[in-house]
Amino acid sequence: MVKIGILREEKVKTDMRVPFSPDQCKFLQEKFNIKIYCQSSKRRCFSDNEYRKKNIEVLKDISNCDIFFGVKEIDENKIISGKKYFFFSHTIKEQEYNRDMIKEIIKQKVTLIDYECIKNKKGKRLVAFGKLAGIVGAYNALLGYGNKLKNYKLKRCFEFKNYNELKKNIKQIKLPKMKIAVLGNGKVAKGCVKILKEFNIGEINRSQLVNEQFQHPVFCQLTAKDYYIKNDDNSFSKKLFYNNPTDYKSNFEQYFDSIDILINATYWNEKIPRIFTLNEMKSKKFKIKVIADISCDIEGLIPCTLKSTTIESPFYDYNASKNEIQKEFESDKNVTIMAIDNLPSELPVDASIDFGKQLIKNVINPLLNKDDENRENLNNATITKNGKLTPKYLYLKNFINENK
Repeated sequence: MVKIGILREEKVKTDMRVPFSPDQCKFLQEKFNIKIYCQSSKRRCFSDNEYRKKNIEVLKDISNCDIFFGVKEIDENKIISGKKYFFFSHTIKEQEYNRDMIKEIIKQKVTLIDYECIKNKKGKRLVAFGKLAGIVGAYNALLGYGNKLKNYKLKRCFEFKNYNELKKNIKQIKLPKMKIAVLGNGKVAKGCVKILKEFNIGEINRSQLVNEQFQHPVFCQLTAKDYYIKNDDNSFSKKLFYNNPTDYKSNFEQYFDSIDILINATYWNEKIPRIFTLNEMKSKKFKIKVIADISCDIEGLIPCTLKSTTIESPFYDYNASKNEIQKEFESDKNVTIMAIDNLPSELPVDASIDFGKQLIKNVINPLLNKDDENRENLNNATITKNGKLTPKYLYLKNFINENK
């Protein structure tokens, strides 16, 4: 019988998410004839007793399991030799802060399957917290704007029991006029749009964003075609852009004086041009007051995302003229940045249940059934197999061996 372990989240002390809820664990045990063990924790959004009530054994030591499911990356000192792990490793972009972890994974001959890399044949991600990240990220953007202008106040997301309770509360909030731009059209952006509409914020088009004024809050959803042009002829082709983004440049400057809140909910890699420069932020035309960088790529698409922020301390100010980080809401002239890298943790119950549904649908079946047609999706997401980089991820070899 296959033994699956639910890991306790330890990297971020405030992260209360789980890969499977107690009800989902009960369903899995009964349907697949497997045994699930839950590592005891005092910080989960579901208590140890809630798991026990569903006939899930809760133990301090679950090292006897064959396969482990977590959420965030794990402490390299607690990696168990020869096991199979599922979690967000944050290594595929050669993230420096996880170099020691991936080294230890290789040393301990571990098989690592990264949620971020589980995609269908069309390249669409199948396992993600995207929608909840968008909901919380956009909410926090409004929270920061209210704190900056001091003309309305919102409670934090984690002060609500769940998303339904949050929705009931915001119906009572009346927001002042503001213009919001949401970058992207994937799951994260859809989450942003969902919560903005819950606030009764009206949707406008790109032309209205630039040319019209409103006496109520509005938002506009922008995609790459709205702020990138080809270097040689100012045209745009979605296919050409994603195949060769270096052939394009940003023309986001057209929006500098039309946006109060910018919400970044789009994918970025180092080949994609930044939408503006730190130097351009010094321009008198640059009127953006709050940036919620949900994607949270350090010095990425948003160059003033100089560090990630935390649930405990979600904001910092960027002073463009001095090119330095300052205390949040220090000055009206500063741009306030929100760059929390674990946003769904603010609504952990909703996030966990939704995530578990995705895992059951897209991971458990192909994991336990070798003949499942989606098994190849897991193979493509396997960064290491028994401690060796798989062909798709051999590019990480130099990164891993640096300063060895």
